[in-house]
Amino acid sequence: ILSSEFNKINEIQRMARLAGRELTMQEFRNEYKSFENKGDFTAYMLEKIKYRFDKGIIRIRTKQSAMGTYNALCLFQKKILFNEINRQMLEDFKAYLFTKLHYDSDSAKKHLTNLRTYMNQAKQDGHIFTYPFGNKFKMPAEGRRIEYLDEADFQKLKKHFYSGKLSGNKKKSMRCYLFIWYTGIRISDFQALHHGNIKKDVLAYEPIKAQHDHQKIVEIPLHPEAKKLIATTKGKLFDHPREEIMRADLSEIAQHLEIQGT
Repeated sequence: ILSSEFNKINEIQRMARLAGRELTMQEFRNEYKSFENKGDFTAYMLEKIKYRFDKGIIRIRTKQSAMGTYNALCLFQKKILFNEINRQMLEDFKAYLFTKLHYDSDSAKKHLTNLRTYMNQAKQDGHIFTYPFGNKFKMPAEGRRIEYLDEADFQKLKKHFYSGKLSGNKKKSMRCYLFIWYTGIRISDFQALHHGNIKKDVLAYEPIKAQHDHQKIVEIPLHPEAKKLIATTKGKLFDHPREEIMRADLSEIAQHLEIQGT
């Protein structure tokens, strides 16, 4: 038993030396407690997400995005050992995002980019595995260019929303889309909105994309039609589906209404 424990200690010290980092007593305790998961990349990724957030390295939206990728990875394969990581595993995961989770190219690329971040972290921490991201692996293509609706098509969508024919996620998706149309807000900023962002008739928020410590506050006067779309009274402004579901719903509605270019 003692020999086994000494081997753990030596391995933790070796990994720290390979990564070129100083091993504090607190870090040693944390790594000792989680040593049994050292061969499991999924467990490593979860621990690293929590560590980076607790240390202030990433913000809440980045943490949520990374946790979304972690959850998708667990659906694909609950436990992925470091020695199982290779390009074929990555290709299989990419295919899983499209065929089983029905993500579009932009969503799949976001998850693969998050995965690459934590595989790079694992390399820096001295974990040995076959790095799958390279010249031969192709990331999903960028989404197609934005095509804007004209006024007539927008009014057609608005009329359909208030017709009472929509229900469930489709109604939620359309409600969100109309609010975004009236305010011009990015989807990432929209998803973070809560009632604290509304001051009288003004929507005030900090853009998610801003990377500076002192972010610029964006203020948007709320159109009466936009205000009417808010169905909640506290907490999040909207009970919205996942982004990929919203896109699929809107595409289906647009096809039903024979709206081109959406």
